[in-house]
Amino acid sequence: MAAPLAVIDVWDTIISFVDPGLLRVAALVCRPLTAPAQRRLFHEIVIENRGEGESSPSQLLANALSTSPHLVKYIKRLDIDSSAPKCYSILSTIQWSHLHKIHLKNIGSVDPSVEGSIGLLLRSQSLQSLHLAVGAVETSKTQTEFLYRTVEACSATRIVSLVINDFHFVPGQHFIDLGGSQPKQRPTLLHLHLLRCSGIASLLRSTFDLSSLHKLGCCGDSWMPDFVELMRDAGELVEHVTVSPHDDSLKGINLSSLFPSLNTIIATRWPGTSV
Repeated sequence: MAAPLAVIDVWDTIISFVDPGLLRVAALVCRPLTAPAQRRLFHEIVIENRGEGESSPSQLLANALSTSPHLVKYIKRLDIDSSAPKCYSILSTIQWSHLHKIHLKNIGSVDPSVEGSIGLLLRSQSLQSLHLAVGAVETSKTQTEFLYRTVEACSATRIVSLVINDFHFVPGQHFIDLGGSQPKQRPTLLHLHLLRCSGIASLLRSTFDLSSLHKLGCCGDSWMPDFVELMRDAGELVEHVTVSPHDDSLKGINLSSLFPSLNTIIATRWPGTSV
């Protein structure tokens, strides 16, 4: 017989006060505490460059989910900071049933051979939010093409929120028309934030439907060109705009007339910009 909902809420409340370092112990105290403790333990999974083979974080996670398949429903966020191709290969085989957000860190240092695995990972049916952090690296032609296709792969996803850091693309400089034809149905993006990016507005406009955008942020040294281009598709429903004018770049621009639904403008001085 299943426990009444009120009782479940009580156990969840108790677990919310438990120190994170003691959650593993709490999960073993008694059966009613097991599920609440596991929900907190597995809510956010961080995969880093530690260990190899059977001792790697991705393999350990896969083993845990194989032994206890019910744990996958507790995983809501996945942070990956790994340059190991095997890591992405393993993670792409997991059936993520309740995964809401993926944060790919330092993806500019990842071998482009993982492109297929990342594509599979992004197509998780429950995925809503993606954060792509390229990292402070000088990208080669091959790396830039890989990053371009990673963004483009989002056309086959259901994400509604996208954050991109440090992606600089000059159309025509590295390759020509890599994107091909525009997909028939693009995911509808509601939140978009670009931090220290340049030259990717056209890619985003071809990958996503921006007509329902509610939040738009462009921050960094070269934010203005992308911001202006994105405004061609976004406007009617935008309620929240974040920019980082380090000069008079906003002079002469009436944001209220461009965004009829606008109720919040954050103009933060660069470099004091955070996401």
